[in-house]
Amino acid sequence: MNRILIFFASVLAIVGSAGCASTNMTSFKDPAFQNITLKRILIIANTSDLQWRQKLESRMVEAFKDVGLDAMQSVFLFPPTRNLSNDEKVALLVQNNIDAYLSINVGESGVQ
Repeated sequence: MNRILIFFASVLAIVGSAGCASTNMTSFKDPAFQNITLKRILIIANTSDLQWRQKLESRMVEAFKDVGLDAMQSVFLFPPTRNLSNDEKVALLVQNNIDAYLSINVGESGVQ
């Protein structure tokens, strides 16, 4: 579990250093999920830029694998060529043994 926390802290540090905006974050760990083990995580980059989505998801999957966690790119599970209903998405999550998902929302970016 410590590896997961270290990984998320590293991701936050990288993302935080990439922009100039300040960010506050508060977290709470539900006691009912204190000792849960995740076997497979789906990485979802919420961006309309397919190239950026594939790169971001791919790098996140590799980062998870580096700390011993199995992850999958959402672009392979939910291809941009299909319009899937919520029920179809849930069925795909179950079929692919996805325990959790990490949703990444891409905000403003730029250089001055």
